[in-house]
Amino acid sequence: MAQMTDIVLAFFMELNWQLTPIEGRPIYRMEFASEKGEWTCLVHVREEMAQVLFYSIYPRNAPEERRPALAELLTRANYGLANGNFEMDFQDGEIRYKTYVDTQHEPLLPGLLKGLVYANLATMRMYFPAITAVLAEQATPEDAVGMVRA
Repeated sequence: MAQMTDIVLAFFMELNWQLTPIEGRPIYRMEFASEKGEWTCLVHVREEMAQVLFYSIYPRNAPEERRPALAELLTRANYGLANGNFEMDFQDGEIRYKTYVDTQHEPLLPGLLKGLVYANLATMRMYFPAITAVLAEQATPEDAVGMVRA
């Protein structure tokens, strides 16, 4: 096992957060729950690129007819975000938030991982109700982002 992976696994072990490896890939899965909702997270360790990516994946894919509205919401949400971005796969409607750290010039330290993970979880937690509202046609993308930033 390579050094970055060891550091990542030790970080999550210290938090008592259970990671499940995805067979044959440098990716680990975990479940996360907050008062806003529950979702799956992925940790992707790219040793050769000296990167760690952390994803929060919204629990429902956007149906095809809601994808344009979700794309607008996620674009509006991305504008001004300091760390990370929302993404949506137009093929299947998967919605996720991604943060990453590049350690080519810095060692991977627990503090970097903490910022990566906590910023990601906080952002998904903050936007979870907005995504839910737009999926359910209970708010326009503009109104949903306005609720988050109010």
